[in-house]
Amino acid sequence: LVPWSAVVWQDNQALVFRARSANRFESVPIATDAPATDGYLVSEVLSPGDRIVIRGAGLLLGLLQKATSVSGKK
Repeated sequence: LVPWSAVVWQDNQALVFRARSANRFESVPIATDAPATDGYLVSEVLSPGDRIVIRGAGLLLGLLQKATSVSGKK
C-alpha cells in the first residue's frame, strides 16, 4: 500500500520517490487504478522492502522539476 501522502503528480502521471541510498532518490511512475482506503495498491513497480518517501515528496518533485528545467531535459 502506497499512502496518499507519498503520491505526487507530474504531467498527469502519479509518482512516488524511492530511496536509492541515504541521500539519493528516484521517481517511480505508479498506476492509480487500485485505490484503497489509505492510498493505492501498487505491486508492479515496487518491491517489498523498497523505501519510499511519505513526507516531503512534493519538495522532491519541485527539485526534480527545477533540475529538468535547468538541464532542458524532461
